[in-house]
Amino acid sequence: MPEHDKSLDILGVKPIAKSVEKVTDATLKGSGAFLSRICLPAAEELGLLLQDKVKVWRADNSAKKIRKAEDRYKQIHVDKDLKAHPLISWRIIENSSWAMHDELQEIWAGLLTSTCTEDGEDDSNMIFINLVAQLTEVQIRVLNYAVTNAEFNIHDYDLITANELVIDIDKLIEITNVKDISRLDRELDYLSSIELIRTADIFSGGGGIILNSEEAKPKVIITPGPLSIQLYVRCQGYIGNPKEYFGL
Repeated sequence: MPEHDKSLDILGVKPIAKSVEKVTDATLKGSGAFLSRICLPAAEELGLLLQDKVKVWRADNSAKKIRKAEDRYKQIHVDKDLKAHPLISWRIIENSSWAMHDELQEIWAGLLTSTCTEDGEDDSNMIFINLVAQLTEVQIRVLNYAVTNAEFNIHDYDLITANELVIDIDKLIEITNVKDISRLDRELDYLSSIELIRTADIFSGGGGIILNSEEAKPKVIITPGPLSIQLYVRCQGYIGNPKEYFGL
């Protein structure tokens, strides 16, 4: 290291910083090709955002999500040359960079994939970005289970609703991997407040947990709302009607 550099590196951190920079650059280069493919003309700006604004671990999270999105893109769109809306892409990348766990990264990857269209001007995923950004891992697990286990009804214009879905408290603990019932009640309260699930009425004890002294264990209502069904489908990378996705 040159003498003038050493004088500014009292703690000896410059070699570490340079190593981190190399790791970040390598990570971003691997994601750049896919971003360039779906996000032009905004790919360069998105790359600069990642390099200039995101810390190493956020860049790594974003790169993982982009690789997952590329895998889904290839599975769903095969040889199609589709594009993503620049603003939607930026919002997804920015939000997903905070997601450390696979479940949330899969959700963001699916949203990025379902943003891709022939003209690249579809902004309909904006409402789903705002929803996912508010959700915890526990809530994601509840919604995934609710949608994949619900029985659906088809209405006019191909609109879909779900029949009431009731599970017991032990099943809820198994789904979420959380044993704190107070926390689970809060999580369900929130999902109910933004109408992603239909839960117990206000006279049953609040939230989705039904308190009934005649039963040994409380029951839980986690019926997915129509918006949850749409959200789930988009997060699987599919932009079409849920009826088609579920083969109804």
